[in-house]
Amino acid sequence: MGTRTMRVVIGYVPRVDRLPSELRKLGLTQRVAFVLDSFRSDKVDMYFDEELYASLMAAVREASSADRMFYASASGEAFEIGDAMDVNRLLARQPEGEREPLSRVIVVRERTTAAVIGSEPWAHCGGPEPYHDSYTVPIYSREDMAERLEAAARNVCQRLGVELATVLRASETPVPPGTLARLKSLFGLPG
Repeated sequence: MGTRTMRVVIGYVPRVDRLPSELRKLGLTQRVAFVLDSFRSDKVDMYFDEELYASLMAAVREASSADRMFYASASGEAFEIGDAMDVNRLLARQPEGEREPLSRVIVVRERTTAAVIGSEPWAHCGGPEPYHDSYTVPIYSREDMAERLEAAARNVCQRLGVELATVLRASETPVPPGTLARLKSLFGLPG
């Protein structure tokens, strides 16, 4: 098997990361992202490390002291996630070559949304550093869980033999792109 690596980004990379408005309205402004590298020397195509992803999801549940976690599917169905096996079962619903992180997972503690876990599949389009060709899993929370999530990621990496290549401490608040970048994005022009 090729080298397994990941990175952790704490906060928002200026002019790259955005805080979705619906999460801002919920007060979920703290951000930590797990950046799973998609390159494997023994694979021809981009590779999604399902074992690492499922283990990280279980670690988020534990680090956030969640009472419950739910995957909210595009069709509106909700599936409860109790552990890594539940994540694996949900991933297995997708064809093997098309599996990637779940689009939206809701973390509930004391009957309140404590965090939302998203998916940014930069592996499909390249993307900027530090996300280039990765499967990025951002966690937006009400409280600062950076220390707990970093420790959880370190534990998972140690257990699975994954190299935690970098922990990047970025801005605590999102920095919007400049006017030129917004116009390029609006008209679909490159970077």
